[in-house]
Amino acid sequence: TGEIRITMPDIIAEHLLMPGLAGFSLQYPEIQIEIKESVKVFNLMNREADVAFRIVKEPPEYLIGRKLVSIHRACYISAKYQNKIKDNDWLKEQNWIGWTDKITKPVGQLARDYPKFQSKHKIANGNLNAAACREGMGVAFLPCFVGDVDPNLVRIPPEKTEEKYDLWLLSHPDLRKNLKVQKIVRYMTEYVLAQKDLVEGRK
Repeated sequence: TGEIRITMPDIIAEHLLMPGLAGFSLQYPEIQIEIKESVKVFNLMNREADVAFRIVKEPPEYLIGRKLVSIHRACYISAKYQNKIKDNDWLKEQNWIGWTDKITKPVGQLARDYPKFQSKHKIANGNLNAAACREGMGVAFLPCFVGDVDPNLVRIPPEKTEEKYDLWLLSHPDLRKNLKVQKIVRYMTEYVLAQKDLVEGRK
């Protein structure tokens, strides 16, 4: 019984974790879940949260937890252009949906596959980036767990994925014997591992 405070990025909460959290709440109805949208690891250190889902390569040493899956991303465009994307002349005229003044274009091997793409628009929020792509504003780099399940988005050729970050489930060492925290850690670990093919771009 009692409350569990969980912190996670909003795009992870909405597109990946919420069904698992709903299943946990049905199995343990006396536990109240508080979800805090955040990407700041220090929330756990200050005991502002009990459990954190974090997209990182190396988590802080003062937290305990495990890597769950590698997050793959791919390049997506609106499904309304599905009949055009195999036309190389048309495709090379498309644009990236940019993020900020400092990061206007994506980097990495996948980005190098499309050297002709210019950057257009600036949308830093992941959910809004996906929404803009869905409406036809450009090509977006999106996690596969977002793009591959959205009928309004399609991968552009050659439809490759790229491993970008790892998803970790973390908690404070002082909570390693807290029963309700350990219950949700085990439950959500099993839930995310069951989604591994989707998160790693194979579904």
